[in-house]
Amino acid sequence: APTDSRARQQRLIIDAILLGIVGAIAAQAFMVVLRWSTQLFLVSVAGYHAPGLPSEGGVLRETVGYYRLWLIPVVTTLGGLIVGLIVEGYAPEAEGHGTDAVVRAFHRADGVIRARVPPIKLLASALTIGSGGSAGREGPIALVAAGVGSWYATITKREGRDRRLLMLTGMAAGLSAIF
Repeated sequence: APTDSRARQQRLIIDAILLGIVGAIAAQAFMVVLRWSTQLFLVSVAGYHAPGLPSEGGVLRETVGYYRLWLIPVVTTLGGLIVGLIVEGYAPEAEGHGTDAVVRAFHRADGVIRARVPPIKLLASALTIGSGGSAGREGPIALVAAGVGSWYATITKREGRDRRLLMLTGMAAGLSAIF
């Protein structure tokens, strides 16, 4: 039995390294889709440039295109409509801020998050934020990376205890990468 425990620990260390890398990639993918969404909705359509840190290429003042101020609520509403259709149609469990679904999966579903949830949540949250909706990056990436950990546990045929651990490992990786 001690060798089984040691083999399990070694495998979990390898899993943690792998999920750390994948969680960082998921966070970067989220940021890419978020920048694309912001560019599409707020910048191109509404002519809105949010203030940003000069060290990150931003300027300290916001700018709104001439005669486009009225487009901001239109763009935000359109983004919300698109997100609602995507989430309700493909993965209703992806609604909300994300961490609630992770907690629910951990306690009630033995760490199982459907494989379609991470990409749907990534897209829906990026569209929400990018169109001017009120949301943060932390909850969505928590669900996305936890979903990747759950999916990884499925393809490696893990039991519930390890599945929940891998789900949390993925979530931790995504959260640390988003900051």
